[in-house]
Amino acid sequence: EAWRVAVVVAVFDAFFFLYFISFSLLGLVLGSFASAMAYRVPLNQSVFSLKDRSACPHCKTPLIARDLIPVFSWLMTKGQCRACGERISVSYPLLELAALTLSLTVLFLIGLRLEAVFILTIIPFLLALILIDLRHKTLPNVLLMNLAVIGAIRVAVRLFESPEYIVPTFVTFIGGAACFGLFSWGLQWIMSKIRGKNMMGMGDVKFFAVAGLWLGLPQLGIFCIFGGILGVIFGIFWQKVKKEAVFPFGPALICAFFALLVFSSSHLL
Repeated sequence: EAWRVAVVVAVFDAFFFLYFISFSLLGLVLGSFASAMAYRVPLNQSVFSLKDRSACPHCKTPLIARDLIPVFSWLMTKGQCRACGERISVSYPLLELAALTLSLTVLFLIGLRLEAVFILTIIPFLLALILIDLRHKTLPNVLLMNLAVIGAIRVAVRLFESPEYIVPTFVTFIGGAACFGLFSWGLQWIMSKIRGKNMMGMGDVKFFAVAGLWLGLPQLGIFCIFGGILGVIFGIFWQKVKKEAVFPFGPALICAFFALLVFSSSHLL
C-alpha cells in the first residue's frame, strides 16, 4: 500500500514540476512580447511586422536567435549590445521576470482553468501599458482595445456557458464597463474644474472602462479605493524620485486591476 501512495505522490510531483516549468517558460515569452510592444507601439511600429525585425535600439543591428532568449541573453551579454557595446535597458529582463512572476501567480491561485488562460493572455498588454505610461505618460489606444476585445470574448464565453444568466452577466460586465467609464470621466471632469488642470488623462478613463468590463459592476468601489491608495503611494514615490508634480496614474490602476482580477477569479476575494 505504501508503494502505491509513493507512486501517486511521485506522479503528482512530476506533473506539478511540468506545469511549473511550462508556466515559467510561458511567462518569460509573454514578458519578451511585452518588451517588444513597449518599444514598438510608441514608435507606431507593428509588433508582428516581418519587415521590422528586432534590433539594437542604438546601432539598429538586427537581433539573432541567441539575442532573443528571455533574461539569459541580457545576462550573457552583460546588458550590452554585442555589436556596438551600448547598454541595453534593464527594463527588458525585469519585464520578462515580472511576466514570469505573474504567470506563476495565476497558476498557483487559479490553476488550469479557462479563466487562467484569459488572464495569462492579457499579462503582456498590462506590462507594456505600465512601461509605456512610465516612459511616455500615455496609455495607447491599441493596447487598451486589445484588452477590451479579449474581455468581450471572455464575457461572450460566459454567456455561451450559462445562457440562463444572460441578463445578470450582461448587466454585471457590460454595465460595469459603462459605469466604470462614466464614473472615471465624471471624476476627471470634477477634479479638473476644482484644480484647474487635468488630474487624470483620457487613457486612464478608458482603462477604467476596460477594467469594468473585466471586473464587473460590483467591484467598482473596491477598485477605486485600491487604485486610489496605490496611486497616492506611487505619486509620493514618483515626486520624491523624479521630482515631478505630474505622475502617471496608469501603473497604480493596472496593479489594482490585476490583483483584484486574480483574487476574485481564485475566489479569495
